[in-house]
Amino acid sequence: MKLKTCFFTGLAMIMLWPVGSILADTLYVRSYKIKLMSEPDHRSQKLLTLKRGNEVEKLNTRKNWVKIKFGNREGWVNKLGLSKNKPKKRVSLFKKKVDITSKARKRASTFTSAAAARGLMDSGKDKLEIKEGPDFIALAKMEGVEVDVNEAIDFINEGE
Repeated sequence: MKLKTCFFTGLAMIMLWPVGSILADTLYVRSYKIKLMSEPDHRSQKLLTLKRGNEVEKLNTRKNWVKIKFGNREGWVNKLGLSKNKPKKRVSLFKKKVDITSKARKRASTFTSAAAARGLMDSGKDKLEIKEGPDFIALAKMEGVEVDVNEAIDFINEGE
């Protein structure tokens, strides 16, 4: 009889063990730091500060607040600072020698920008053939005209 009782007690414990872990809702702190507050209000007393990756147990919810248990402490945190998934470890590019220049976007040079505005190709001499739009041939002729300083002054004075 004693053997049957031990067997069924052990079987019941094995069967009920997963239920406790399913009912306990485990969450993780995803914010870098989050304050554990005594009440669901930002103005309430701060109990302690939780760090990214801390595992907490969800006890209750109220609007944007979640009541949690961390170790032997209970309090409230904003739900935006929690996640059901454990946060991944951060990767630093400074610790590894990674060449990011090959994939980084580069700014166009001044020459390239000016050439594009004038309709020139990379060689600087060839012109783009555009069927519609600005007349780049006329623009090139205007840019090629040299005006004497005295002529420019006379022209300005004639307009007054």
